[in-house]
Amino acid sequence: MKLSFVIITFNEEKNIRACLESIGSLASEIIIVDSYSSDRTIDIAKEFKAIIIQRKFDGYITQKNFANEQANGEYIFSLDADEKLSPELLTWLKDEKNFSNFDVISFNRKNWYCGKWMNFGGWYPDRKVRMWKNGKARWAGTMPHEQVLVNDGIKIHHLSVDILHHAYETVSQHIQKSMHYAQVAAYQYEKYSYWKLFGKLFFSGIFRFFRNVIFKLGILDGWRGIVSAFITTIEINYKYWLALEKKINS
Repeated sequence: MKLSFVIITFNEEKNIRACLESIGSLASEIIIVDSYSSDRTIDIAKEFKAIIIQRKFDGYITQKNFANEQANGEYIFSLDADEKLSPELLTWLKDEKNFSNFDVISFNRKNWYCGKWMNFGGWYPDRKVRMWKNGKARWAGTMPHEQVLVNDGIKIHHLSVDILHHAYETVSQHIQKSMHYAQVAAYQYEKYSYWKLFGKLFFSGIFRFFRNVIFKLGILDGWRGIVSAFITTIEINYKYWLALEKKINS
């Protein structure tokens, strides 16, 4: 049974080798859709005999769906370049009897944050749909938080083993990416009324902070749990502030 691993990349030389090494000899094919990287991403990918297609980036959803359309395997496994298979997941995938009866499969994702695996605060188990029979699902949602949309009537089977995500090395890296996400997402909320935007601005961020730190036990991850929740609060507030600013200026 052919299993296609599909990855989109842009300047991922720091991550792509670990990602591809984790796949090992499991993949029937590796498809990489690259947005014209200027580093060694392509050179490293060639070492693993990946099928490389370079395409101008026009959004995560469009790029990932294009990549999936190139896959010939019976199953597609979608990985980000900063992710890799855990040894337990690799072992599970080696026996096709484990998954041949399932159309769509989700996994836990374990996130590495500033030198530690996160276990609370919404960081874990962080369920993600990443594997499906070819043609049974596609990427949808809104940027920057795209998600897999499965075909009508199809059930998602969840497997409690981990995809390992190398999320953030430093707090400043987290802040930088969060501000980028806020800018990308802000346009979606311009259609909200002024009252709704003000309500989101004043309450959504602070609610998320207490939810992640207290109710989802993020405080048990120590300073990382508190700082990461605070950055998420800033991202949410910034997102709605930008939307409000755009609405006023328009």
